[in-house]
Amino acid sequence: MAIKMRTLIWWYLKNRMRYPRYRKTSMYLSEPNLTLGLTDHPLDKNASPVINVLSLVDIWLARTPISILKTELKKREKNAFIFEAYGYDIIHKRNFDVDYVEYFTDEKTKSTKCALQIDILTSTTYRLRLAMDEEVPTHDTPMLYSDITDETVKVTLEEFDEKYVISTLDLHLHVYRENFRVEIYDSDGVLITESGSRTHNEFFTATDSFPLGFIRNKKPKGLYSVENFNLYPGESIFGLGEKFGPLNRVGQTVSLWTIDGVGNTTNRAYKHVPFFLSSRGYGVFFNDYNPMTFWVGTREVSKVIMASESDIIDYYFFYGPAPKQVLKSYTDLTGRPSILPRWSFGTWMSRLSYGSQEEVLDVARRLRKGKFPSDDPH
Repeated sequence: MAIKMRTLIWWYLKNRMRYPRYRKTSMYLSEPNLTLGLTDHPLDKNASPVINVLSLVDIWLARTPISILKTELKKREKNAFIFEAYGYDIIHKRNFDVDYVEYFTDEKTKSTKCALQIDILTSTTYRLRLAMDEEVPTHDTPMLYSDITDETVKVTLEEFDEKYVISTLDLHLHVYRENFRVEIYDSDGVLITESGSRTHNEFFTATDSFPLGFIRNKKPKGLYSVENFNLYPGESIFGLGEKFGPLNRVGQTVSLWTIDGVGNTTNRAYKHVPFFLSSRGYGVFFNDYNPMTFWVGTREVSKVIMASESDIIDYYFFYGPAPKQVLKSYTDLTGRPSILPRWSFGTWMSRLSYGSQEEVLDVARRLRKGKFPSDDPH
């Protein structure tokens, strides 16, 4: 199917005159935004994942992606692999003459050169960083408690026409040169998951998920980093901190921004943690303290998508496969809390506030009457 630009412009003008009050963010008049996976996140504002005649202009003006579609290994420093990564505008530079999504990535297509680095830390852990610069920054934040690098881990590199294969005793990373993605396999060659890949929706008019990279948003103005991991049938995702809902996050859009909860019926919470654990035997920790949003099978049912208000992507991938092993590796990196004092395991009495001294004394009398231990531990 071939669609010429003058045809698109004619359809746009004709339908704008026919439907002057048409909802810009909806595909059809009867559809709510939720049908298209829209949320209140800035990346969902002023546009829709689905391009149609009436949303074409709004989508094209709303944002510019810098999506990694090509990589080239530049050098290896011990167990650090440094790539030149090329980001492309996948919204404006796509082929409208096909029935499936195809992005322009030839020599004539403008690209943004980025630095991609993969560090193998242990036989089951690696770190991935991406920045729009000549090299990735160190980015050692206070969230990192210790360096878990195992200097003795053996890492091999194989180069093929279509990909690089980085291997340890427990993991095999397939880093693709074209149509970039990272496939992660265990020692038996079983696929654990895939990261950084394009949307699974093959219609050229849809962008339900962005590949690894960045997005320049124009309204509201801002730069966002994005990454995604495949979400498979029956897979469960746990973590991301304090939430007032099902432990399995699949089907939830989770915002990580610390704010007074004012109750326990929303995503508002105090204790957000940018770490999630998959039932497929791996966990991911984002070394990022900026506002973040996770679409766990909500924007695209086959993806866990992350967007952060940041100019760098920095995360650690831990393989178990047992959850206990993943959590041990994660807490080796971020630290573990000390054991609480013995008295703290007793009864806790808490409330928001007291209106008067008499109210305080009344509570104290009730505790004594119920024989609850309530003495000062000191």
